[in-house]
Amino acid sequence: MLSRKDIEEEIEKLYKRKKKNLIYKACSGYERLAFGEITDSIILLNPGNISAEKIALMDLFNVSEIKKNKDGSIEIKFFDRIRALEKIQNMDFTGNEQSETFYSAIQKGTKAFGENIDD
Repeated sequence: MLSRKDIEEEIEKLYKRKKKNLIYKACSGYERLAFGEITDSIILLNPGNISAEKIALMDLFNVSEIKKNKDGSIEIKFFDRIRALEKIQNMDFTGNEQSETFYSAIQKGTKAFGENIDD
């Protein structure tokens, strides 16, 4: 059945749609990094009465690193908003060669974490 031309074309169409959806998801993530709120992160600077449940509900998407220093202070690093905007600007939604390269980079990154997006 897989050798039939119509089935091969349908599989190819679905594969291209999957790649395009992944590119849009990546763009959405970059938009969150570029324009997202950091309010919840600032609350962590004074963790006095914050419960674990409240922390679990916080939007910490823009946080790249949280570190508690020896003196008890907390250091929060955020993802670079300008770089996120540059990534969005350089994205190609037309399906050209650049999109293929971008998709391949994401695919390699997920494989490094043990996930296979081709499944």
